[in-house]
Amino acid sequence: MSGSSNSPKANSLTSAAAVWSFFVVVLPLATVLALDRHKWDALELLPLVTIVYAASRLASLQRGGTAKIVTVCVWVFVYIFFGLVPLLQMLAGAGFPFRGQFYSPADVLRGYSAVLIGLAAFDFGGWFSTRRIVAGHRPVAEALFSRRLSRGRIYTTTLVGIFLTTEMIIAVGGLQSLLVARMERLQNIASVAGGEGQAMLEIWDALLRTPSAAAFLCLLAFRGGGRRLRFIGTVLLVVAGAFLALISNPVNASRNWAGTVFLAIMFIVVRWNNKRSVALVSIALATMFVVVFPFADTFRYSLNANMTDRMAGGGNMMTVLTTKDDFDAMQNMFSTVEYVRTEGFTYGSQLMGSMLFWVPRSVWPDKPQPTPALLATYEGYFFKNISTPLWAEMYIDGGPLLVCLFFFLYGIFINGLEARYLFDRNIEAATLATVFVPVFAPYQFYLLRGSLMAAVSGLIPMCIFLLAATGRPCTTSEEMLATSRLFGTHFRNRGSDGFAVAGKRYQSAANSGYTVRR
Repeated sequence: MSGSSNSPKANSLTSAAAVWSFFVVVLPLATVLALDRHKWDALELLPLVTIVYAASRLASLQRGGTAKIVTVCVWVFVYIFFGLVPLLQMLAGAGFPFRGQFYSPADVLRGYSAVLIGLAAFDFGGWFSTRRIVAGHRPVAEALFSRRLSRGRIYTTTLVGIFLTTEMIIAVGGLQSLLVARMERLQNIASVAGGEGQAMLEIWDALLRTPSAAAFLCLLAFRGGGRRLRFIGTVLLVVAGAFLALISNPVNASRNWAGTVFLAIMFIVVRWNNKRSVALVSIALATMFVVVFPFADTFRYSLNANMTDRMAGGGNMMTVLTTKDDFDAMQNMFSTVEYVRTEGFTYGSQLMGSMLFWVPRSVWPDKPQPTPALLATYEGYFFKNISTPLWAEMYIDGGPLLVCLFFFLYGIFINGLEARYLFDRNIEAATLATVFVPVFAPYQFYLLRGSLMAAVSGLIPMCIFLLAATGRPCTTSEEMLATSRLFGTHFRNRGSDGFAVAGKRYQSAANSGYTVRR
């Protein structure tokens, strides 16, 4: 009897129930009770449904136990920005962060309907991809993400990155121009970047911070794949790490970028525990966004800022969560619904403008404004630095239909990407997937929160550098050889989990009810 109670299945159910209880009961109850006042309304059911949906998906990931770090980050984002914080904002009864603004019940219902439709489509896309993988089909873009990290290419890319970073530092005014607050650093970059508007500034900033980060992460992933860096590799790792600490630290870099780099390092270095890592990661991320994220931009304008004064000036934690514009994602979803209702759809122009952010307006005079600027102008804000979640970017272009289609395809992509990552991680291979996934997982908080144009302009340079560090894809025979070396000694019974099996290469393992484990 005691043996059955301590079985892996019983333990996984217990840990999943603990995760669900924390996200559905403990955290919402603790934050709601901390509010000064409560104004209950039927509309509060919408964020509550989102909370339960996201918590249930996180609990199911904990029960599975595999390192689906991309999916974990998606659901933590949904829980915080579409569930918990909007619930607190609506209960506080003071309107949303910008101007204490209120929205009609119809717009709130349409906004949440679009969000939930997108989440359902995302789940369905993942399920559809899993069925195809188990049936023997290769995941989407597998040939790309199976490209092996090459020692020579990594060293070359690192040297090029160090040279480029050095030149960029000299161009913006030397080291003294970096040892300042973030906004002052951006002003230094803008003074030499020239060009037109925010897009060019984002490109220059990305070229300054990306090379050292990409080099450092590639070296870590290559070393994590069971390979030695040798002397030159160790030297390059130290040099790239020094540049990374100088440029991508939380003081003079944006919190989105600094957080992405920190979490990417953690995902590469820290060993994943199938029994408790999903719970630890999801709870830690949620706590970080509630407690740390609102104050992570303390040094945005001055290095003399004081964290204690900043917290005192912002009131208690509940005041920060309900009034600070860091948590404006759901409000801007409602603004998007309102914009579409009065102005109509943009029919793909906003998405095209985001993807072609690098095209100057002198070449494309009618280039669309970024969606945040469009919404801010429509709402009459005096500033344009607002977030527009990915759901809003799709909704403004094509309504719920485009939201559904995009997130269905996004679910297919994420599921295939994670399948490749899990396979390569299990056989200790060093591929593009093993370095891209740890970067992309935390970067999703920026990508999903928006704006899309700013997120894409930062992601593309990273993709280029990571791709430059890889060589030819792994062949099927090499994958099978690596799998066979582990078969029989490093396999663990995991039922018919399709995420840890990738097509015909290890279909025999799937048929046997086993998945390979690192």
